[in-house]
Order: sequence, then structure tokens, then C-alpha cells
Amino acid sequence: MRGQWYLIAGILITFSLISFFFIYYGYSTIDITPVIKNRGDELALNIYYAIDKTMKNTENSNNKLGDIADLLELVESSLKREGYLVEYKYTSSKVNLTLCGNRMKVKIIY
Repeated sequence: MRGQWYLIAGILITFSLISFFFIYYGYSTIDITPVIKNRGDELALNIYYAIDKTMKNTENSNNKLGDIADLLELVESSLKREGYLVEYKYTSSKVNLTLCGNRMKVKIIY
């Protein structure tokens, strides 16, 4: 009869330790949802990199306007689905792009 109390005490201690570590783990986790939602700097750098590559890799100025137009339309259509507003003006040598999202506004001038 004495052994059953050791088993019951062991189960209660194990349960209390598991509960304590579960609660502690819940308070120590980091929520990265705001970082993922506000990724305007990453988007701006990727768009700038794509514009840079398009400007450098297209040699003919007539093709350059078409390539830039295609790139900016692709950027606008893909970011519209995510809730961003994209406004742009471009020539064969200059691109002005404004990216507006939730609590952010990024202006890209190339």
C-alpha cells in the first residue's frame, strides 16, 4: 500500500512540472507576425534590384521601355493582391515608383 502513494506523488509532480514548463514556454515565445506583415523594406529592395537588372540587361532603348513596363505591371499586379498600392512613372532612363501599404510609404527612384 505504500508504493501507490509514490506513484500518485510522482504523477502529480510530473503533471505540475509539465504545466509549469508549458506556461513558461508560452510566455517566452516570440511573435514574428508584425515583422512578416510589415516587410516594406524587403519589397522595396527586391523591386529596386529587379529594376536595376532590367535597366542594365536591356541594351536597346525601345526594348527597355517595354521591359520596364512589363516589370512594373507584374509588380503592380502581384502586390495588389497583397493589399499594396503601386504608382509609377517611367522613361527609358528613369523610374519613379511609390509603394503604399499598411502604415508605410516607400518611394523608389532609379
